[in-house]
Amino acid sequence: MAVANKQQQEAQCDVEALVAEFLEDPARTSLELPPMSAALRKKAKALADGHPELQCESFGLGSERRLHLFKAGKAAATS
Repeated sequence: MAVANKQQQEAQCDVEALVAEFLEDPARTSLELPPMSAALRKKAKALADGHPELQCESFGLGSERRLHLFKAGKAAATS
């Protein structure tokens, strides 16, 4: 159980780093996060919700469900 918790914490840290890199890059308008557990998706969504300049959408089903982040006002440009 401790190994699973450590892997989840590491994955969450990776998500935090991915979001930080995405926010710092003015050329990027969207970010597709890798598939993750429902619990990690919930934490990643909460992280994104902490940044008003981001919009968060979920796409896919089951184990292939992913979060996509868009910089506000730029989501239409990526479609």
